[in-house]
Amino acid sequence: MAITYLLNAGTPMLEDLSLMNCRGITSMGVALIGGLKELRRLSLESCLKVTGLQHIMCLSNLRELNLGCCHAVTDRDAECISILVNLEKLVVKNTKIGDTGILALRSLTRLTLLSVSGLSVNDSALATAVFTMKCLREFDASRCFSVGPRVLLSLANMHAGSKNYSLEKLNLTYTAVNDQALDHAMPSFVALKSLHLESCNVSSAGMASLGQLLQLEELNLADTRICNIALKDLEYLRRLEKLDISFTM
Repeated sequence: MAITYLLNAGTPMLEDLSLMNCRGITSMGVALIGGLKELRRLSLESCLKVTGLQHIMCLSNLRELNLGCCHAVTDRDAECISILVNLEKLVVKNTKIGDTGILALRSLTRLTLLSVSGLSVNDSALATAVFTMKCLREFDASRCFSVGPRVLLSLANMHAGSKNYSLEKLNLTYTAVNDQALDHAMPSFVALKSLHLESCNVSSAGMASLGQLLQLEELNLADTRICNIALKDLEYLRRLEKLDISFTM
């Protein structure tokens, strides 16, 4: 195929490569990508046949890797990804990575963005992994149905009392997060700008803790158990630009 010709021809200075939705890419193509030593950004999103990530373990300059919706990517591939300790952004949503693979990613301590949306992982494994990622600014665990309070508390405890805490975007849509977890965790999220809690086990009792997020610009509480009166707890969110309370009250 054309990509094989291109990579074999030699593109030694290539820094940014997107093969999104190129469904003919297989482990053979990944092996060729492994020769691009200057690569900093790689997207293989929706490349359904991609496996063999051991071939990119040598890409020490890689900073961003998108494997979203690569349905053949498993725990073994996650162990390969864990070698790429300079990664800053990683998307592995809707892959077959499980608890073992998530735990392997603990080595990626420089991550500023992590998306694990749709993974079949448990609360404890993900909480253990994210606790090492002290640079996280964006975290998406939406539709990880078994994930809940432990992950939220791990994120909060990671920088408890730190002035450098930097988490700005948090998506916990369709997780098991509850009011009690919000009460314990929210005071730590002083820089949070975007929070998604759609379809979580959140009620009016959790609104007071959300009212402390004074930097919040976007809040999604759709399909939760909040009532009209509880919205008064949000009155001090003066920077709020977007609020979704669909299917409530």
